[in-house]
Amino acid sequence: MLGIVILLVIVGCIYWLYRNRGATAGSERQWIKTFAIHHINEILSLYATGSDPMPEEAARLLEHRLDGAAQQSLIVSLGNYLREQCGRNLQRGDYELAAKGVRDLLSAEVRRANSFETLRSYIRAMHRDDTGEEITEEQLAAYYKEIVADVKSDETAAAHMLGQVLRFNIEAMHVNTFGLSYWDYVKAKRRRNEPDHLRAVIQA
Repeated sequence: MLGIVILLVIVGCIYWLYRNRGATAGSERQWIKTFAIHHINEILSLYATGSDPMPEEAARLLEHRLDGAAQQSLIVSLGNYLREQCGRNLQRGDYELAAKGVRDLLSAEVRRANSFETLRSYIRAMHRDDTGEEITEEQLAAYYKEIVADVKSDETAAAHMLGQVLRFNIEAMHVNTFGLSYWDYVKAKRRRNEPDHLRAVIQA
C-alpha cells in the first residue's frame, strides 16, 4: 500500500513538473510576438515613406535567410529589446526564434492587409482619424468602390494601398501591445534613460 502511495506521489510530481515546465516555456516565449510587433514597427517607422509604405528593408524580413544588414539590424534590436523588456541578454537560440516570429507575423499581416474586408476597416479608421466622425455606409461604399477599382487597374496603386493598410494595422498592434506608437515609445524610453538632473532641467 505504501509503495502505491509513493508511486502516486512520484507520478504526481512528474506531472506537475511537466505541466509547469510547459507553462514556463510558454510564458518565456511571449516575448517573440511582442518583439516581432516592435521590430516590424521599427523598420517601417525608419524606412517607410508616403510614396513607399512597404520599403525593401521590410520586404527582406519575409525571407527565410536574412541578408547581412537585415540580420545585424534584427540582432541589435533584439538585444536591446530583451534587456529593456525581459531584463536579460541575448541567448543562444533567441535570434532564430525572433527571426521566425517576425517573418510569420509579417506574412500573416500582409495576407490580412490584402483582403477587401480589411480595406473596409481601414477606410473606417482613416475617416475617423481625419474627421473625428464615423463614416456613413453610403460614404464607405463609395470610397470602397473607388479604391477597389483603382487597385484592380493599377499594380502600383495596389502595392501602395497594401503597404498603407499593412503599416496602419502594424501601428495599431504596437499601440495595443505597448500602449504607445513606435515613436512615442522611443521618446518615453529616452526620457527614462536620461539622468535625473538632466530630466529636471528639461522639464523646467
